[in-house]
Amino acid sequence: MPYRGGAPLALALIAGEVDIGFADQPILLPHLRSGGIRALAIGTRGRDPLLPDVPTMTEAGLPEVMTDNWHGLVAPARTPPAVQAALHRAAIAALTDPDAMRLLREQGAVPAAQSQAGFAEFIRRETARWGEVIRRAGVTAT
Repeated sequence: MPYRGGAPLALALIAGEVDIGFADQPILLPHLRSGGIRALAIGTRGRDPLLPDVPTMTEAGLPEVMTDNWHGLVAPARTPPAVQAALHRAAIAALTDPDAMRLLREQGAVPAAQSQAGFAEFIRRETARWGEVIRRAGVTAT
């Protein structure tokens, strides 16, 4: 059952309205820590240091389920190169700041600063990967 976001899903899990769900770790982490919900597996390549006892989907017998979550900073295509460069410098500064990195990690995020070209290539790979999943599953927009 689709939800409008991870927070409503977390509440539904805690209330016993649903038995299982997938959501972003930062949203679920407080409820995992409090015992309101229990993690069965994590969709990352390796175990997460914040949840060392939670197996990966591969360890749980589902190696085809790989659902790393990521966020990135993007701008309209016509954004001037100088503005793009300034935004990139600011993002790199934030993502390499020790205090910011610590806070992000405590929330279950994995900060990863990279070049604009590297991020563009990452988006191309993710688009191809999830496009294939969509094609194989026969998903269509309604």
